[in-house]
Amino acid sequence: MPRTSSAPHQVEDESKQPLMPAQDNKVKDNVIESQAMSEEETASAGHSNAERNKSHLSEEHGDKKVSQGHRKHRRYLTAGAQCCSQTFTILQNLLAVPMTEALGTLTLTLVVGLLSRPAAGVDSLTAAIGVAAVLLAMINTGAPISGAHYNPAVTFALLLIGRVSPFRALVYIASQTVGAIGGAYLARGLAASDQLADPFLPEGVTGELALVEISFTYALVMVVIHTAFARAQQPNAYAGVAICATLVTGASLGAVMNPAVSAG
Repeated sequence: MPRTSSAPHQVEDESKQPLMPAQDNKVKDNVIESQAMSEEETASAGHSNAERNKSHLSEEHGDKKVSQGHRKHRRYLTAGAQCCSQTFTILQNLLAVPMTEALGTLTLTLVVGLLSRPAAGVDSLTAAIGVAAVLLAMINTGAPISGAHYNPAVTFALLLIGRVSPFRALVYIASQTVGAIGGAYLARGLAASDQLADPFLPEGVTGELALVEISFTYALVMVVIHTAFARAQQPNAYAGVAICATLVTGASLGAVMNPAVSAG
């Protein structure tokens, strides 16, 4: 029989034959080269990822530094603003009270000095009503700031009952005295010195007028304490009216009832 059927088996057997040594080395070299290239690509990719991560971390670190700098700058600005505000508040508290007392006593003394002129043509009662009207206005203005003492006798009485400290009382009395002297000089500048006289003491000081002065100063202080500063009477919208009514009565009888105004 012919041997035609053996050809495929021969081809199949040839395909299964082992490679030659040269071919085997070449395949190994290709495998090694591909592995080396793969390792190089992996190392390169890892290096680029490391550089990218480093760059990203550097950017984040820089952003953190900028953010921290902004926060620190903002904190400094806030602290500076708070310091300025506290300083202004302290200065305001330190200056508001003495300036209020000085200006109030200055205005009161100025009105007394101007009403004492003979050219004004006023008697004791009219002068007392004018002074009381000005005092009522100054009380309503300065009461929320300093308590509107405007009188060393009132301040000394409040010191005795413990409503003001000794240092605060000293500041009040000094401010009232300075204001009264300033009001007296201002009145002297507005009117000739020979035209100034005391409308409440036209005939000089006598024993009777001294008794009136002491009595009505005591009455004025008691009215102030029990209407304007008594806790049970707060708030009292009629304290100024009661004080000015006492002032009108005492002044019409010749009492000044204010050591600062008398000094001025």
